Amino acid sequence: MNTVILIGRLTEDPKIEEVGKNHLAKASFTIAVYRTEDETDFIRCVALGGTAEFIENHDFEKGVRVGVQGAWQTGSYENKDGARVYTNECFVNRIEFADSKKEERKNKGRR
Repeated sequence: MNTVILIGRLTEDPKIEEVGKNHLAKASFTIAVYRTEDETDFIRCVALGGTAEFIENHDFEKGVRVGVQGAWQTGSYENKDGARVYTNECFVNRIEFADSKKEERKNKGRR
């Protein structure tokens, strides 16, 4: 079973674009997930279709604390120098706000 659940803050506004011949919505973003008091992981996330449209139509912006659920995906490609580059990202199928609007305004920019 490949299920990932993460809670963290958006490090940037999600990038929304259309991909493929069917113009499928795609949202790309990074969340900062605190591992320990002194360590943070920056997780690349991708959402497609209805999930990407949900992100586009709501107030998901830099600094907002979110919860995401999805699957971990790995991949690789060859860069221009011929070296193999490995990639990791969370393929998101569900996202929600982790704080209420009131908490979000009060804690903007904090853990």
